[in-house]
Amino acid sequence: MRKHPRVARRPSRLLRRFVISAIVIFGVIALALHGIASLLRPAVVADPRPGAAQATVLGGTTLLVLGVDARDSLDDAAARSDTLLLVRLEPLTGRVALLSLPRDTRVTIADYGDAKINAAYAHGSVSAQERYGPAASPAQGGMALAAATVASFLDTPVDAVLQLDFTAFARVVDALGGITVTVPRRIVDDAYPTADRQTTRVVFEPGEQQMDGATALRYVRTRHADSDFGRAERQQQVVAALLAQLRGRAPLGAIGLLRVAPEIMADAVRTTLPLDRADALLALALLAWRFDPALLERFALAPETVPIVAMEGSDIIWEHAAVRRLAAQFRAGRSAADEQAQIQVLNGTGTSGLARRVSEELAAAGLLVLPPADAARADVARSTVYLAPAAPLTSRAVAERLGIGIEPRDRSPDMITAAGTVVVVVLGADMAPR
Repeated sequence: MRKHPRVARRPSRLLRRFVISAIVIFGVIALALHGIASLLRPAVVADPRPGAAQATVLGGTTLLVLGVDARDSLDDAAARSDTLLLVRLEPLTGRVALLSLPRDTRVTIADYGDAKINAAYAHGSVSAQERYGPAASPAQGGMALAAATVASFLDTPVDAVLQLDFTAFARVVDALGGITVTVPRRIVDDAYPTADRQTTRVVFEPGEQQMDGATALRYVRTRHADSDFGRAERQQQVVAALLAQLRGRAPLGAIGLLRVAPEIMADAVRTTLPLDRADALLALALLAWRFDPALLERFALAPETVPIVAMEGSDIIWEHAAVRRLAAQFRAGRSAADEQAQIQVLNGTGTSGLARRVSEELAAAGLLVLPPADAARADVARSTVYLAPAAPLTSRAVAERLGIGIEPRDRSPDMITAAGTVVVVVLGADMAPR
């Protein structure tokens, strides 16, 4: 009798190969996560706040970033947090939002009284063991009281804290190969603080620049040329540049960071974010994959967003209800409608009426459109939407509707200087009728 070839077991062999491959892949991932967690573990400390739960990154977390003067050690009780930046991380949606808090903001610090918000860290450091128990270090006490103070002031839970000195920031920038930043205007600071507690003169000329760690640090710390509000704007600009560089250089950027991680984490960083847990690292990896730097949401406690009630010396007293509204918007996120952005269409071709036709199309879609105009050049080849810093969602909606690319405003060849909530569209030959 003729025997037929057996085929029934083939699927089982394929299934076994698939299962074995999956086990190998997950094993490699698990080993990699374990190795990364080991590198980051020295920086992870317990949150001593009473009833504090360990942050769960995957479902979304609000992180308070504290920048401490590099001239003070991490455990120096006299250190103050020169930078206070609240960061909302939502891995499932890819949302990242920043909220800058000026260090001169007047707040109420528990068991101390009214003071500048950057003093909360110092008071927590001094009273760490008294407030949080004998096991609490000055750094833990400072982080805990700063988090509690910010949470109370904004009526917003702070899930975790990341504290770094400025030398760590500079090393991160260098590990990523530097960052690209466009300086919007000339900056001259004749009293920039140096490591030996002296001062020096720093100058930044306007235009796109490649910055190493030391240069980026000077850029984010200088404030005598304008104000603390200008410094907060520069800090957010540099954070956006860092995120874009990390995203653009993946995985080389991550490898560069891991190379310097042991020293930085041991000496210059403390955090209550559970970076020593595989689930937290996976959540951050998911966020890095889903995050679009063009959609970074940027909020700031500033006179443009919240009325100032009074100035007492250098202390700023803000309108309480408006502060809470800003914080609520930071938590919930914006929609394109919330941005109330206007759109300016510029004709970069010799085709008459092109900007008017596109403007009418956008207006018919319910967008706020300014009268069309001509661009500085009539030989533009490729149409581009130039991202409005204060209106990333509208910028993206316009780009998608027109089917054209989107670029940062500061990369415009004509250095477009429209207001922050004006989305500029420059039409090129690719949009002209054929």
